[in-house]
Amino acid sequence: MNYATGIIYVLAGIILLLWGYKLYAKTIKLAGFLIGAVFGFVVFTLIGLTTVFSLIGALIFGVLGIFFARSVEIALFLSVGALLGAIVGMGAYPLLTQFPQALVIFVFAVVGAALSLLAKRPTMIAGTSLAGATLTVLGVSQLITNSDMWAKFKNGQLENQEFYLIVIVALALVGAIVQVSRRKK
Repeated sequence: MNYATGIIYVLAGIILLLWGYKLYAKTIKLAGFLIGAVFGFVVFTLIGLTTVFSLIGALIFGVLGIFFARSVEIALFLSVGALLGAIVGMGAYPLLTQFPQALVIFVFAVVGAALSLLAKRPTMIAGTSLAGATLTVLGVSQLITNSDMWAKFKNGQLENQEFYLIVIVALALVGAIVQVSRRKK
């Protein structure tokens, strides 16, 4: 199961990392599915469900993303901002261990959601780049180690978590640069 989810992480991660905004702009339903799926996976994982149930959650939220992408665009941006904030919060938690992990992630998610409404395109680029980078890095690590890297990451149990965070941020910056450098068509 770890290899299958690792491959899914890597494929979805690369798509979001390099083409997240373009997919959103061109095919909002596909972006709604991908963003909804990632959001669903994160939510189901954070509440402590197994990988199988988290994948089911990803499918459920992905399908909901297809149906509601146009009509709830603000919710989509809030979700992306919250996801962006939650990922940053998960990575920053080892530096803020004096606070409960759930509180750190929640605060970062709320701040990310609020900031997302200020600038939609940059939020979508930042969110898809960071989500894509996170999925790609954890997916590659999962393929190499054959262990549930997402569970270790969300619980702050990765060896060298700071290194993972640096690699994720660096890859996200590359993805954001690639996405920003594309002209609007």
